[in-house]
Amino acid sequence: MADRRLRLGIVGGQRGGSFDVALDQLKDRVRLTAICDLSDEVLERWKKQRPDILTYSDRKSTRLN
Repeated sequence: MADRRLRLGIVGGQRGGSFDVALDQLKDRVRLTAICDLSDEVLERWKKQRPDILTYSDRKSTRLN
């Protein structure tokens, strides 16, 4: 069966941390798939918490072709 959850990306990983509790409560409806932040340190913290997340550090790499 296909994953029907809403896929979510957050810009601003430092601020995005405040969504963690809500994301856990909505895990059956929402899936965090990507995080974008200029800080490698912030991206590494997200990767530790959610190893399957995609991380981006600039706007160019997030554009769809």
